[in-house]
Order: sequence, then C-alpha cells, then structure tokens
Amino acid sequence: MINYYLHQNKLGTAKEDSLFIARVKPNLHVNHDDMIGLMANKNTTVSRQDIVVVMDLLKEVLEEQLVLGNTVSTNIGRFYVSLGGGFASTSDEYDSTKHSLRIKAKPNTQLVSTVQGKSSVTRVRYNPVTPVIDTIYDMTSQSFSSDLVAGALIELRGNLFKGEDSDKAGVFFINSDTDVVTKISSVYRTLPSSILLSIPEDLEAGNYTVEVRTMSGSVLRTGSYYDEVTVM
Repeated sequence: MINYYLHQNKLGTAKEDSLFIARVKPNLHVNHDDMIGLMANKNTTVSRQDIVVVMDLLKEVLEEQLVLGNTVSTNIGRFYVSLGGGFASTSDEYDSTKHSLRIKAKPNTQLVSTVQGKSSVTRVRYNPVTPVIDTIYDMTSQSFSSDLVAGALIELRGNLFKGEDSDKAGVFFINSDTDVVTKISSVYRTLPSSILLSIPEDLEAGNYTVEVRTMSGSVLRTGSYYDEVTVM
C-alpha cells in the first residue's frame, strides 16, 4: 500500500487545479542489510553470504564503469554521469570549484511498469511536528484571500495550533521589506485547527510573512503560510 498526503503547492505560478500536490509517506525504511535478508529469504539456493558478495561486486563494478565515463544499464535502472555548472565559452575548461560531477539514475521501464501495475494507493493524514497554516479566511469579505485590510478579522486554518501567549509563541506578521516583526495581540480564539484574530489597525501597509510559533518544551516550532500576504 502506497500512502500519500496532500501538501499546499507553494509555487506562486500554481494553477487552479494544482493548488495542492501529493507527497508519498513511506511505510518503512529498508536499508542495505534488510535487502540482503529479504533476498536470502526468497526460495533460492543462494546463501546470505553469496548475496553479500554479489551486492559488493555489483557496487564495485558500477563504480569502476562510472569512473570510466560509461553508462551502465541493469534490470534495476540506468546509471550515468553528468556535469553541472555553466561554461562562459567553448574554450572554458572544467573547474571543480565551479562545476560538479553528478551521478544520475533512471529506473528500468519494466520496474516502473511492475510497480505501477501492482500498487494500490490510499490517502492518509499527515502528522507534522510544526504548526501548519493551510489557508487564511477573511471573515469581513467572507473569502479566502492573501490581500488583507488592516483591522480585518481573519481566521488562520491549519493544524497543530496552540493557545499559547508569550514573547516567543503566538501569531506573528513579519514585514518582508523591513523585517519588522509584529506579534498579534488581538487573538480571540485558538483551536488546534484554527485561530481567530484581527490585524492591528495601525499595521503598516506592505507585504508580510505570517507565522504561527508554538513551544514544545523548550523547543520553538514555527509554521509559515506558503504565500506572502498584502496588508492594505
């Protein structure tokens, strides 16, 4: 079973049908030793030690071939090298301080087809450890918006909010141009999934990052709204 959850698309160019994107939540992390054990448990006459030797040989030969600049294709995937970084002219040479050697891999098409054909997918609830601001609802205009008016009543909707009130915890507006931080004092209601507050009437017009900060013991956790808001 492949589990996924939806995450807000933070690209400003996101289309209406792509405001949220799916992220896969792994069930387990299977490491190298786990793979050897799983392979040894198959109905095969190959021993665990034989598998260890073959896996080590595969890695060794793969490294040798990539160092030679060769492309290696297996029933798992295709491995090859590429260069990153730009060149000023055709006479410009490779410089390790400006360019990087990269190893890339593409899965075998049959492997992809098998996984796609045998997999089932289900949506799960993502359990973050930091506050999450999903949307901002303007109670005055009764609409979701990033364009807000000073003095307006708004509701932050998301997850893992706490009703804390201290110098470090609460709701904060950070001016994108001046970096001035304004802590919101007019918070009327805090629930785990929503915070009702009003924007200060004297808040300077401009673009702001909205943050919710909570304390977990002595650890400060911060969640930011994916887009800047404009206060008018």
